[in-house]
Amino acid sequence: MYGEFLINKRIPTKYNLSCHWVVIPGTNYCVGGCGNEESINHLFLGCNFFGCVWHSIRRWLGILTGTPADVVKQAQQFEGSSVFRKDIHLCLQVIWMATIWVLRKERNARNFRHAELPLDQLFEHIKLHSW
Repeated sequence: MYGEFLINKRIPTKYNLSCHWVVIPGTNYCVGGCGNEESINHLFLGCNFFGCVWHSIRRWLGILTGTPADVVKQAQQFEGSSVFRKDIHLCLQVIWMATIWVLRKERNARNFRHAELPLDQLFEHIKLHSW
């Protein structure tokens, strides 16, 4: 379900909210500290901080592919890959969803509570939620 919102770009990022005049335009910068606009693709893949999480995930899993620039392609890479056995395929789906969940929670913590976790703790949270 959460993946559908992400793929359909319906998650309330600052960019999506500014398009509907919910936030003031010009205040839609990424909470990762990179200074870019917080769109879905940027937040989950392109941000210098949040994007590094995917490199850690791939290294952990031994997957040697790069990170796509589009969330839909990222989801297809993790959820739609049929080159693995069914049990591994399901594990990849769970890991993808856990990663998105943890990144979204971290984004909200930074945005609303001004609390930040370091990258290694985020990665540990993802592993915990995955298994």
